[in-house]
Amino acid sequence: MAINNNNNNNFMGVGGNEIVLNVGGILYHTTIETLTKIKNSLLSQLLVENWESKLNQRRELFIDRNGEMFKHILSFLRTGCEPIINEQIKQEFYREAHFYRISDAILFNFIDSTLLNDEQKRILTEFEGNLIKKWK
Repeated sequence: MAINNNNNNNFMGVGGNEIVLNVGGILYHTTIETLTKIKNSLLSQLLVENWESKLNQRRELFIDRNGEMFKHILSFLRTGCEPIINEQIKQEFYREAHFYRISDAILFNFIDSTLLNDEQKRILTEFEGNLIKKWK
């Protein structure tokens, strides 16, 4: 699962339909293109059809999750880079990434950016897949 970066303007968050997310009481302004970069993610599925009916009276899409942690999720969607954060926060970031169903994209982004050979990448991907099966 990879981030769709085919259009550089799209990747930079330019020219899309703006949306305001209220995540745990913190407001985030972004674009629909940014939120739908990863197919089958929770955010992408929220915005598939009739998403405007889900807006509150202030025209915000409310998500009852950790608002402070969402800045790292949004940063990953915007840049394709995992945030540089301490280990304790990183564990919470991974939990939130799992909730938003973007953890596969983070793993594949990491694997692609390493100096692992193809066999090592295959083993790591297989291992991660087995971990997800245990969680389900």
